[in-house]
Amino acid sequence: MSSQYSYPVNRHAYKHEVIPWRVTIGDIGMPHKGILMGSKAKRMEILESMGLIRQETPSRVTESTTHEFTQIMAIQGHDREEQRIIHHWTMSPPSNEDWEMEAGAGDVVAACIPQFLEANDITVHSVAGPRGGMPKYRSVQSADGLIRTPREVTYFVEHSESKERFVLQVETDRCGDIEISVYSPNASVWIAKLRAFAKANNHLRGQTFDLLGKLIDHGNITLDDVILTENQSQVINRHIIEYARRINELKGRGARGQRGVLLEGVPGCGKSMLLRAIANELDGISVCIAGPDQICRHGSIEVLKELIEMTAPCAVFIEEIDIFGADRRRGGNPGMAELMQLMDGLRNVPGVLWVGTTNRPEVVETALADRPGRFDRRLKFGPLPDKERSRLVECMILPQRLTPEALELATSFTDEMTGAQVRDLAETLRILSDKEEFDVSDVREAWEDCGFEAERVFGFARSAS
Repeated sequence: MSSQYSYPVNRHAYKHEVIPWRVTIGDIGMPHKGILMGSKAKRMEILESMGLIRQETPSRVTESTTHEFTQIMAIQGHDREEQRIIHHWTMSPPSNEDWEMEAGAGDVVAACIPQFLEANDITVHSVAGPRGGMPKYRSVQSADGLIRTPREVTYFVEHSESKERFVLQVETDRCGDIEISVYSPNASVWIAKLRAFAKANNHLRGQTFDLLGKLIDHGNITLDDVILTENQSQVINRHIIEYARRINELKGRGARGQRGVLLEGVPGCGKSMLLRAIANELDGISVCIAGPDQICRHGSIEVLKELIEMTAPCAVFIEEIDIFGADRRRGGNPGMAELMQLMDGLRNVPGVLWVGTTNRPEVVETALADRPGRFDRRLKFGPLPDKERSRLVECMILPQRLTPEALELATSFTDEMTGAQVRDLAETLRILSDKEEFDVSDVREAWEDCGFEAERVFGFARSAS
């Protein structure tokens, strides 16, 4: 090995002469690698088309332009040096394979890299950062604590058994999207191994998380905290809870391994609370929750696909799907077609359960809501019968109590009320009286104070303590 190159044993050390560069220009922050070749005139033409320089006369450029052009020329030198370094380390032409991922899914894979290297008996000889600087990491929360995740890191590594040397590079752009590159004659083999390892060992498997790859804690809420009719309870247990638990068994018996349930109800009836309770019931099963603020973002369907593939079998909860999944004939989101294609295209994924909620079922795309194979069941939540509504009132009042007469009156008053309105009545009772047991007069006073209108809507859930 030539003496002009050195690869420090200290994996956090660095030396400029052995480190690949990633350079940004001006304020646009774009990485440019080997894009400006050929004559000087041609390079100037490209720079001008990119808006990086302004030629005031055919023969003169500004001082600022000269500085930016110097940066561009430095990039070319850095690129050539990077290729020489990689070639020198791998002892082979610098061929490579890239794996590009959206933000969220990319972080999940990057977090697996240190474990991947250790599990495959790969020695890290040196670690470098961008532009000859220090490596950049970020902390990602897992169920077992924080994981130090590479963001801008280049690993110079060697497989202990075969003695094969290769370079593994992690880069992150301004949007948070991650690109993992492997420089080696066997680059495709190592990328395939990393994919398989990340799928089996990522920190989201068996957890509840969002589209950003962040873990979600729903507390201790259970299905016992949600008031359901007998039919509602049966559908949820049969087609969601038990189905998710038996996905592998059912696929082994020839089932398709993909099912969907759409929960319909007006705002305030407790659909989101029900989802949290279901997520807690699915212990050990991956649950991805896509809220309306995330599912409507550009690229969200691709992120969802990547997360499903890495954590399946899993359940996917899409809240307020009417915002994203409105009928395209009514000006709905064009991304709806992507979601339907995704739901139809996961044939090789080992089990996916879709659960959606909507406040406006009438505007949801018919091809989504009424087609078996996407959403196989539509579960509606209407006014609760007297028995369930009485239980709801009692639960909302806890830890206080109501006299039998007060409970009967409150049950009558709350006919067709939302869970939020019942909760408000319970809160008002506590505010107006410090009693541990409320009577009829307390209920009447609280009702008058609430000022509820005669026109009311239904509800079925209570808050968890």
